Amino acid sequence: MGLEFSHQGQNIEFELNSAIPENKGNTFTTELNYIRIPLTFNYSLFKRNKNELIAYSGLNVGFATKRKDNYNDILLEAILLAPAEKRYKDMDLAIPIGLNFQRKLNGVLYANLGFEHMFGVTNSFDDNNFGVLAEFKNSRQNRTSLNVGLGISLAK
Repeated sequence: MGLEFSHQGQNIEFELNSAIPENKGNTFTTELNYIRIPLTFNYSLFKRNKNELIAYSGLNVGFATKRKDNYNDILLEAILLAPAEKRYKDMDLAIPIGLNFQRKLNGVLYANLGFEHMFGVTNSFDDNNFGVLAEFKNSRQNRTSLNVGLGISLAK
C-alpha cells in the first residue's frame, strides 16, 4: 500500500471529417490530476543478496484533485455547461500491472527501478454529460510509466 500523485489527461484532435468543421485543427485537451492509493499484491520473481525482482497487480483508486479542460474555448455551444470539475468523475479506478527491481541500500532504504501499465476501469467523464462529450463512450484513462526512486521499507 502506498500513496501516489498521477497527472493524466488526453488530447483529441479534430480532423477534416469532424462533426464540427469549424474546429478542424483544434485540439480538445483534458487535464486530470489524482491522489492514488495502490492496493496491490506482490510476487517475488527473483531474490538474491540485496536485489529483488517483484511483479505486482491489484487495484488502484484515484481521487481527483484537478479537473480541467478547454471544452468551452473550442466548442461554442449555445447551452450552459457545468464547470469542468463537475463534468469529470471524482474517483478513478484502474488495474496496475508492473515489475519492480529493488536493491537494498541498508536496513530501511532501497533503490527502485520499475515499469507499470495501468488499465483504466472507469470512464473519466461523468454519466450526465451532454454536448460533444456525450460522443466519447470510452474515456478510460490508461497510463504507462517508468519509475525510478528511493523507498522506505517499514516491514522486515
